[in-house]
Amino acid sequence: MISLLRSCGGYIVAGIICLISGFKLGNTMTTARLMPQISAAERALSDARYAFSEDQKNAAELHNRTLREATDRLKALDTANEQLTADLYATTQVLAEAKQQYDRSIPDAIKNDGKTYTGLGPDSLRVYITAFGYEPLPVITVCPDYRTP
Repeated sequence: MISLLRSCGGYIVAGIICLISGFKLGNTMTTARLMPQISAAERALSDARYAFSEDQKNAAELHNRTLREATDRLKALDTANEQLTADLYATTQVLAEAKQQYDRSIPDAIKNDGKTYTGLGPDSLRVYITAFGYEPLPVITVCPDYRTP
């Protein structure tokens, strides 16, 4: 085997040098030929990455703006809710006081009614009319010295 390598060694080395040179030449030619395409592909990839990051940034800004608007709307609704709650509480207090006042005035009105045929006397009627929100009836007094002309 060694004798075979000695007799063909020059050819083997020349073949290896040819293979290496051919590979190097093919690589150089392919690189020179494909370099514009590779550069264009790299540029397109870079542009796509930039466009994607810009789209993400714009979407994030849009979502942030929408979130801020929703937060502002929520604050306004919360303020309105607090105002309505305060108004409701005040109205409830006024109504509770009015109810207590009417509850206290009903026994007095019943005491002062005297004889009633329908269950309601004039004082009770005044209390109920006032409780329902109507204007109180004027008190009509008959003059004892009423004379016909």
